[in-house]
Amino acid sequence: MKNTTCHAFTLVELLTVIAIIGILAAILIPTAASVRKTAKMSRSAAQLRGLCIGILTNTTANGTTLPLGYDQPAGEVWGQKINADSPDVFASGPSVLAPLDTLPRTAPDENNPANWRSYSMVRNLDTNGILGVAGYYYNATNNAPAVSLSAIEIPSRTLLLVERFDRNNKRNSSSCSVIDSAASQMTAEAVALTGGKFAYGFCDGHVQILKPEDTIGKGSLAHPRGMWTIRAGD
Repeated sequence: MKNTTCHAFTLVELLTVIAIIGILAAILIPTAASVRKTAKMSRSAAQLRGLCIGILTNTTANGTTLPLGYDQPAGEVWGQKINADSPDVFASGPSVLAPLDTLPRTAPDENNPANWRSYSMVRNLDTNGILGVAGYYYNATNNAPAVSLSAIEIPSRTLLLVERFDRNNKRNSSSCSVIDSAASQMTAEAVALTGGKFAYGFCDGHVQILKPEDTIGKGSLAHPRGMWTIRAGD
């Protein structure tokens, strides 16, 4: 009868195996995290696309102007105005909450994600008035009319809604319902969650994941042009 013996690992072999496992873990764990983040960004892009198409469909069906970013006297923001005619577009729950947006909101909504919102309509207000698509009404002396679709020179290069992860961005709140600059997106907390790239929804309904600095044309992060205005070539 043949005598067989089991070969035991030497200390060197055991340490080699442990080192290999450590190397593989160092490679695979960040890769898995990156894959999860990419998947969440894709889900956010699809969600934002649905919101943009909902706004555009509603606008076409009810006239030629986009909804106001907010109407302070009426207590309404763009989501509520669309929801009045198209309740299926902005269903209850986190339909306006991006998957990557885990930033707690201010009281009393810090533990109520159903009241969180991750998107803002582009107003881009400067000394000459609004340059973007979000008209607004604060009072009789502080307002701008709704923007007509026909005034947008290149819809496929003009922003409609953008991601904005902010502790004050909540459903049905005028705070953060509109956004005036790319710099407003780039808080330290938001950049930590997104890696510095955000979902941008355009006036033709398509969505892109971009760095803010790639959207501002000849302007700056604080005073953007390019995709942030209804004009072409700036």
